[in-house]
Amino acid sequence: MRIHLHVPSEARQHVLLDALTERLRRTFARFSNRIARIDVTVTDENGPRGGVDQQCRVCVLLPGIGEIAATAKDENLWAAAAQATRRARRNVLTRLKRPQSQRERSRSRRRGGGDLALLEPLESGCSGS
Repeated sequence: MRIHLHVPSEARQHVLLDALTERLRRTFARFSNRIARIDVTVTDENGPRGGVDQQCRVCVLLPGIGEIAATAKDENLWAAAAQATRRARRNVLTRLKRPQSQRERSRSRRRGGGDLALLEPLESGCSGS
């Protein structure tokens, strides 16, 4: 499981980045063998004006399943990251528990199954940020 953080320069504090990385590792530890990559993008939507403008987007890449994304906004960067992480974990859990139809299984096998060859960015807008 690889974790990539995309954080603007004004929010780059080593303590925050380390804490966020550790939180992601702990939150997704149960699924670490199923997750290829986690991308976290943090943005400040309206700059120094304040308000509910800190946005955090967590994208989880599951080979054979695709990308799962969750977004949260808050005044506090840490609160937005925590909320987006919780949402992403819930979405991953739901997706992994969902039974695959026969049609989805056959498509997955044709594309290479659960192979890590599916690391190409999808159309969801998560990758390439």
